Amino acid sequence: MEHEIKNFRISDQTMQYLSLAWERDPEVSGYIIEKLQGKEWEHVVLIGDNMITSCKVYDLKPYIKYYFRIRTFILGDSGNMLHGVASQIEAQVKSLKRISNLMKTASGEWVYVKDGKRDKNFTGLVQAPSGKWRYVKQGKIDWTFTGIAQAPSGKWYYVNRGALDWSYSGVINLPNGKIYEVNNGVIIKEKKS
Repeated sequence: MEHEIKNFRISDQTMQYLSLAWERDPEVSGYIIEKLQGKEWEHVVLIGDNMITSCKVYDLKPYIKYYFRIRTFILGDSGNMLHGVASQIEAQVKSLKRISNLMKTASGEWVYVKDGKRDKNFTGLVQAPSGKWRYVKQGKIDWTFTGIAQAPSGKWYYVNRGALDWSYSGVINLPNGKIYEVNNGVIIKEKKS
């Protein structure tokens, strides 16, 4: 059986997983994904549907090189598996040291992570994985905050209940007595009272 998978690749990677993808082979029953652990190939997943052309691999550590291979199989008449030629790739998980972003904890709380660790001192605007900007106070999203906050770019924006409000244009009065003019969420200037 000479079925080598084409375009076996890493399609995405995060701090939590790698996504592997490949081209569909309509002549096989499914695919087997394996990871090289030491000198032995270890089973990761068996996919018994040739329509599925991707999978996620979890529990990987940063800085480690991993090798993955995919093999096809066809179920014979007696139920035995006839294996095809393996396609192999090398992968390395993104370094946690370079990733700073918001992450959801097991308890459902959104916290700010910098260099792979929770940063309880950070206060400011952060862009969430969804692309939306959130206000973080002392390392976690503050959904009660309404006011102005500074983004990493140095610009100031209007925040309404923890989220940058791009739709707001007008004047805001802060509790400290300062007044700011806002245009589509961006602070334009401080107004003299």
